[in-house]
Amino acid sequence: MRRAVRGRTSEVGGDDFGDDLVGLRPLRPLLDVPKARLIATLRAAGWDWVQDPSNADTRFARSRLRVSLWPVLEQAFPQAESSLALAARHAQSAAALAREVAQDDLARVADAAGLHLPLWAALGPARQRNALRGWLQQALGQFPPYTLVDRLMAELPASRELVNWNDVEARRCSMVTWCERPK
Repeated sequence: MRRAVRGRTSEVGGDDFGDDLVGLRPLRPLLDVPKARLIATLRAAGWDWVQDPSNADTRFARSRLRVSLWPVLEQAFPQAESSLALAARHAQSAAALAREVAQDDLARVADAAGLHLPLWAALGPARQRNALRGWLQQALGQFPPYTLVDRLMAELPASRELVNWNDVEARRCSMVTWCERPK
């Protein structure tokens, strides 16, 4: 929920650490289990529930949401937890599908030289945006902000040579575009 309200919709649905995090793949098998069920299961087995003290520290955004907003939300919408968990799963599935489609499209419209604009332009608008986002993610090594994708969607077809964004340049030569960090 914190990611969604911050506008980081590409990350809604849980932690996506990619292939690994410093050589380790985080597993969170109980993420979909409601807290009340976890507590009941522990108590039935004779175990105590242990709460991480940082969960109540409102200096952290996740804690402010948990302490201030979540109780109000659950009171107004008793199924909020399961509904949001389902929405997050749908978002994860949609993101996985978008990544697969982007990989397929990029195999046809991009190569080591860059993004081939005539081939890219032949895609429909949604697939253009998705392929551009995937291509930028590969070129930059990070998920590109939607503001950059929007700007390039508007500027690339008509640009003559260069589109700057922070410390990244999208250059165009003839019908090929590539990204680089200026030296």
